[in-house]
Amino acid sequence: MAKSKPAKASKGKGKGKDKGKDKGEVISARAIIAPYLCFVGLLVVLATTGLWVVDGAQTMRTLYGALGNTQKELDGLWEENSRLQLELSTLSSLQTIEEVAQNDLDMFFPSQFEQVAQ
Repeated sequence: MAKSKPAKASKGKGKGKDKGKDKGEVISARAIIAPYLCFVGLLVVLATTGLWVVDGAQTMRTLYGALGNTQKELDGLWEENSRLQLELSTLSSLQTIEEVAQNDLDMFFPSQFEQVAQ
């Protein structure tokens, strides 16, 4: 009988320990999974941030290229403006105006000046 009592007692204690182990295993499984979930979440945030940085860098390169093209176009327009101003000053000189008036328009200066009174 003495052997059966300890056996009953060990069965009862064993059941109690099994229940405690089940709860402990669930808690420890959650405790093990939680850091991994946090790690995966951080990786997702890190990857998203990295993609934003790459997209921003690509946008900056594109805009910098467009700025270079616009700068080249502006330089070309400045050169054309300078050339046109030089041409304008050449064509607006008094000597050029006289030549165009005499040769193209058949205009001439009178040999005598007459004053007309009103």
